[in-house]
Amino acid sequence: ATVFLNALSRLQQAQGKFDQARATLKRIDDSYRALLGADSLAAQMAHLSYGSLAWREGLFAEAVIRFEKAKRIMKHFFGTQNHASLSVLWSLAEVQWGNQDRAGFHETAKEAFSVESAYVDGVLTMGTQMERRLALQRLAKTPDRLVTFALEGPTEPPVALAVSAILQRKGRTLDAMRETYSALLDGMDETQRVTLRELRALRARLSRLALKGGSNTGGKDTDLAALAARADVLETELSEKSATFRKVRRPAKIEDVARALPPKATLVEYYRYTPITPVPDRKGRYGPP
Repeated sequence: ATVFLNALSRLQQAQGKFDQARATLKRIDDSYRALLGADSLAAQMAHLSYGSLAWREGLFAEAVIRFEKAKRIMKHFFGTQNHASLSVLWSLAEVQWGNQDRAGFHETAKEAFSVESAYVDGVLTMGTQMERRLALQRLAKTPDRLVTFALEGPTEPPVALAVSAILQRKGRTLDAMRETYSALLDGMDETQRVTLRELRALRARLSRLALKGGSNTGGKDTDLAALAARADVLETELSEKSATFRKVRRPAKIEDVARALPPKATLVEYYRYTPITPVPDRKGRYGPP
């Protein structure tokens, strides 16, 4: 029934019948709460749907509340650094932007950028060629979003975050061309190789579960948190024991680039970007490059 109601809600929104869509979403939300509880992943999806509808209606304050609730549930199940939370974080950041909350946008965008950076680094280190390509596609719009925001009212923190995104995108594009995983294995002892293979398998499993909303766990949402926690432990272990792993996973930072420049030298970076307006629909979202 909820599948039908979700489809009905999307149709109502497409027809501009927002009051009817809101009533339909309430039925879905009530069903999820009754069957699975207020803090289930299903309830999180209901918050996202509500938030997206409020966003479309220009009700930014209500959208912020809904996305904040979805963020809290995602963190409970997936931890603070799992890429499953990225869509929630970026949606929250953009409604904060639309609500003229510059400080809120910057803090949420910084958190999203940190999670995204860790995710892309992991894929480039341990993923297949297809996974690396998809990760870079996901990363492609992040600098555009951050540059657009920074140029609206250029102050030091947003500008620094935008420059970091540009530098890391360039570095990761180069990383994607290399067979980083094989190089990592060659630079490790057998114990570290076993740990790396386990970490790679865990990250792949978490990605599949995140895409399916945790449906492979047999209803045990806590399994997701346990898997994410185990992956974090393995990554910390490798970082402590393998200099090669630490080097590969270290992202490009403004401070590192500055230290690498000759004395009195200046690095000029040209970046062609597409301005982004924080609206949920593709129409009117992107400006000319």
